[in-house]
Amino acid sequence: MICEKKSVSAAINKISSMEYSSLNDKTSCIIFTKDRPLQLYALLKSLSLKLKDLDELHIIYNAQNSDFKIAYDEVFNSFQNKISETHNDESGFKDTLLKVVSKISSDRIFFLVDDILFIRELDLNRLTEINPREIIFSLRLGENIKYCYMLDKPQKLPGDFKKTSEFGEWTWSQGKYDWKYPLSVDGHIFFRKDILEMIKAIEFKAPNTLESRLQSYNRYFLKKRGKCALKPSIFNNPCNKVQTEIPCNRFGQLTSAQLLEKWNEGMEIDVYKFFDIKNRGVHEEKELQFVKRA
Repeated sequence: MICEKKSVSAAINKISSMEYSSLNDKTSCIIFTKDRPLQLYALLKSLSLKLKDLDELHIIYNAQNSDFKIAYDEVFNSFQNKISETHNDESGFKDTLLKVVSKISSDRIFFLVDDILFIRELDLNRLTEINPREIIFSLRLGENIKYCYMLDKPQKLPGDFKKTSEFGEWTWSQGKYDWKYPLSVDGHIFFRKDILEMIKAIEFKAPNTLESRLQSYNRYFLKKRGKCALKPSIFNNPCNKVQTEIPCNRFGQLTSAQLLEKWNEGMEIDVYKFFDIKNRGVHEEKELQFVKRA
């Protein structure tokens, strides 16, 4: 742990002193998924319908057995025109993530987990004037987010929250709960080179411990500004649990096996039911409705 603290401090010094002239206008996404082909299909479908001007889309996946692997292959085939590359993390999640982040050419990068859906349109080209070295843009926050699902507590907008006709802006240190959580792997846009240096310096084995260990950099990132659309572009529907690293996380009662059965029956989640929903939390359990997959 002492060695990691030194590595984190060194990474902060490096990214805070890193020089750059200009950023390109490209934004890429990495999706993390484990044993959720049905939910991944819904995320990719909603992304295809709602997200514009994404440069690269990479998927890092983990399948516990051949049944899930077959289903994943079917999902990948359905969206082969949208996916840049898929990566099985059998060689280790950290090594896989480092290779993917290193090869992406975009200066902006964000992560998504597989139980997220896009619920409103987002044109990434409209965000290119936002410097990710100074401002962390959140796809999941909006002025309606006033409840923290994970802690089951209400939360207020940050004290210095200001809005224009299109965006809200605040200082991360002035927020609470989700509004004071800049280093989320649920749709926050980062400077790619910052993320690369940060993940080199910490130890993690899966997305949950990645997010947990990223909090080591809070003292640097809480000073930054946050920005979001007035209504969120995404929300997370935690209807089931696949990770075992953080057992205290809240989640619904569905199982991966039940959802795989739905997939094998030729069903998909009806993503249209979630478009423009008025969610009050970045996480919110919503009942899934299924329709026959085309």
